[in-house]
Amino acid sequence: MRIKNNLFFSIYRKVLRRSSYRGCNISPSAILNINNGYFFLGEKSMISHFAYINTQKSTISVGKGVSIHAHCCLYGYGGIEIGNDVRIAAHTAIFSGDHNFANPNKRITEQGITAKKVIIGNDVWIGAGVKILPGTIIPDGCVIGASSVVKGELEPYGVYAGIPVRKIKSRN
Repeated sequence: MRIKNNLFFSIYRKVLRRSSYRGCNISPSAILNINNGYFFLGEKSMISHFAYINTQKSTISVGKGVSIHAHCCLYGYGGIEIGNDVRIAAHTAIFSGDHNFANPNKRITEQGITAKKVIIGNDVWIGAGVKILPGTIIPDGCVIGASSVVKGELEPYGVYAGIPVRKIKSRN
């Protein structure tokens, strides 16, 4: 499914009605703010109730068989790419832009935003309440423990937890 430009998902709710488009299931209470960007949703993917997705003039791409659970927030300023068979538990937030703040003589709102793409590989499980910061790369097979804060590039098939996140074991 591809949704483009300035449309809130509420327009599509009437058309899709808990969408079964290509096996997708999108809750009527999910909010998709496309905001001059693009949103791609793979087959058999699910967006749960009260999830909020805002492309922020960029692209959010979600693979096949992905579940985005209740109250998740995806902010796509720098772009978000999610692979196949990914589980994103409730209350997770993914950010792909950082506010600039280096100049103390200017208000933060006047200093702009730096776009930093977030990439999540295939077969990843992200626990409840995780915060994924701009520029993060979570490769294939990773597990992220609940309430972790993730930044940087992780190793494939690692199990991570904590604030900041650290590797606690490997799935291999």
